[in-house]
Amino acid sequence: DGPLHDAAAAAAASGNKASKTSPKKDDAPADPCIVAQQVARILEAFWGAAGAKRRAADVDGAVAATLAYARERLSTLADRCAICDGKHAFGAASLLPTVCSRPLCAFQLQVFGRMLVGATCLATRAEVLDFLVATTTLAARSDRARDVLDPPCELDGAPADAARAAKILAAFPSFEAIVAAARAGDGGLAAVERTLAARDAKAPALLRWILTSNRAHVVSLA
Repeated sequence: DGPLHDAAAAAAASGNKASKTSPKKDDAPADPCIVAQQVARILEAFWGAAGAKRRAADVDGAVAATLAYARERLSTLADRCAICDGKHAFGAASLLPTVCSRPLCAFQLQVFGRMLVGATCLATRAEVLDFLVATTTLAARSDRARDVLDPPCELDGAPADAARAAKILAAFPSFEAIVAAARAGDGGLAAVERTLAARDAKAPALLRWILTSNRAHVVSLA
């Protein structure tokens, strides 16, 4: 979870009493743009204990350090939840600001969603990845695998036939276990790949191939 996750939890807890009723205008954040709120929270956290070391180390002063940090973060806003600043479990969700699927952040979006400008959906890459893995498994087991698996499967640059791909996919852990690995601790794709490698050394390479060879724009409707 990101450094702002506790702040999101506190905000959600304080608004829990209003969950049964529609939010009033007075409950809306001061600035209705969720991007502006995200940037404000990032800079507020940077001026707290989290950024103290970096501010002190900048020879040009604290203001210059803040500007450098803001520029660094502005280019990667979509990589993190617009509310808690935690990394999305499976990387950047989109080019637009997105709220992660953690319960507290989902609650915040549900309560204030109509008043916020910029974030229109939850990060649902987990469901999309589950769909891609499932369809690849069916394709690898199909009699038409040679025609369906296009481009051909490559594992770290080495070609792999459909039978090899099917064998590796059969060793994949349950998708619940993959999602749990992505969200535990530092999480992310690195944690997912470690979980897969424990089952088959080539499993991480196959997952990367599934992601990079996908040519469709797939979104979850859940």
